[in-house]
Amino acid sequence: MPVAYELNNQLARLNTAEILIRRALNAEGASPFLAHWELSEEDREKFVRSFRLYLNGRAEMIPQALRKWPLFSVWNFAHALSSGYGVDSPAVYAHLERAFGVSLVGDVRNVVSDAFRSVCRRYGLCFDGGSAR
Repeated sequence: MPVAYELNNQLARLNTAEILIRRALNAEGASPFLAHWELSEEDREKFVRSFRLYLNGRAEMIPQALRKWPLFSVWNFAHALSSGYGVDSPAVYAHLERAFGVSLVGDVRNVVSDAFRSVCRRYGLCFDGGSAR
């Protein structure tokens, strides 16, 4: 399969994921808790894989993903952390690194954290914001 076709396919999947999450957020009685948004197992696997492929091992792509697909990207963080977080370690970034196939070291951690929190604030989503920055 040509690389351009595969990339377009992944981007289309991420666009679809964003639409599904937006619909879930706008549904009557929708939960403000990210991990409560449900996708079918098939969609979840497909979309999580597309996100990982989009990043292509580059953590610096996460803020761009948060701009392009804000709600799906934040859901993906919540999904990653609700899937086995704390089993082997309470280290959040180590768990996200494994889930996304990236290395979150140095300033990229702050950039990713700020972008994540910005999306949550913009959409009124619950997150552990700690103290204001």
